Amino acid sequence: MTHLSALSLFLVAAGGLAFSSAEYPASGDRLFSGDGTPQLIGQSTGGQGQTGSGTGGLGGEPGGFDARGLPVGPAVAASIPVPVQITGVLNRSALVCASVPREYAIDCVIVHLKQAISVTPHTGDYAEVRKVLSDTVNRLEKIVADNRDDTKPLIRLQTGGAGGPATARMRAIRPDTVNRANADAARVLAEAQTVLLRSASAQTRAKLEYVRIAEAVGSNKVLLRS
Repeated sequence: MTHLSALSLFLVAAGGLAFSSAEYPASGDRLFSGDGTPQLIGQSTGGQGQTGSGTGGLGGEPGGFDARGLPVGPAVAASIPVPVQITGVLNRSALVCASVPREYAIDCVIVHLKQAISVTPHTGDYAEVRKVLSDTVNRLEKIVADNRDDTKPLIRLQTGGAGGPATARMRAIRPDTVNRANADAARVLAEAQTVLLRSASAQTRAKLEYVRIAEAVGSNKVLLRS
């Protein structure tokens, strides 16, 4: 797992379930790894988790995101251009989701796509971006639903150290289908990147921003192919 500062992985032991892989030992309300590396922490919370609610968001719903993809309050978010927030979240997704167990990678990307969608307007220059990202989420959701491993626990990502905001819970893919499912998800993201690049050619004011967003989407397909 790659080194990520101020990032913790929280294990939500749904129904007492736990990772069966030797790399991710059974949960028991204890720290599995530390020393500055991502931390996997067992939780006995009956699948409810400690922070956050629903899917695809952060506990306490931030006002937006900064250029690094980290949550910020409404006042700060108001000063950050929409495309900067979108690319920040999607670039962070490519980094963070490469650190989670591979079977959780697709839902990790979904969570970050939903965060990007949450700051993308329904109308105006970036309406097409919102449409493409929403369609992408719907297609990825189907892949997860078709291949979900109900024997694995849900996990969350927490940023900013102890007490920081946590993402929505993430679902695992079955071991026997994870390679195919991740490959299918990578193709979906590649197609989204292509659509955004084509849309960029029709833009007059936001062409460069569309290209940057497309590149950020594309960076996520690489982690699913690895």
